[in-house]
Amino acid sequence: SRKVLQETVGQNGRLLCDLVPELELILGPQPELAQGGLGEAQNRFHLLVQSFIRALSGPEHPLVLFFDDVQWVDSATLGVLGGVLADSTRSHSLLVAAFRDGEAASLHSLPQMVSE
Repeated sequence: SRKVLQETVGQNGRLLCDLVPELELILGPQPELAQGGLGEAQNRFHLLVQSFIRALSGPEHPLVLFFDDVQWVDSATLGVLGGVLADSTRSHSLLVAAFRDGEAASLHSLPQMVSE
């Protein structure tokens, strides 16, 4: 429900709404973010995405996320996906990623993430 999602994002909803502006229609107006360091902001964002996915999924409403052309994502996005996949408290959700094996850059961390 809207209330559960609002409680989940707390004071960090602006992070998600800046990424997906349409979420503000569901979450309502979001306050500006408190300033912090880059490492703190990345950690806060990763935890927020994990919490948001857990809040969206449940036994009666499983969630499937499909990511296409993952060979083109940047390392920051792979970090978020890796964090979601590593979240041991995540249940009732399935992440599907499609990529072209031969097109992943040699220095890209996608092959390593796939093997893990």
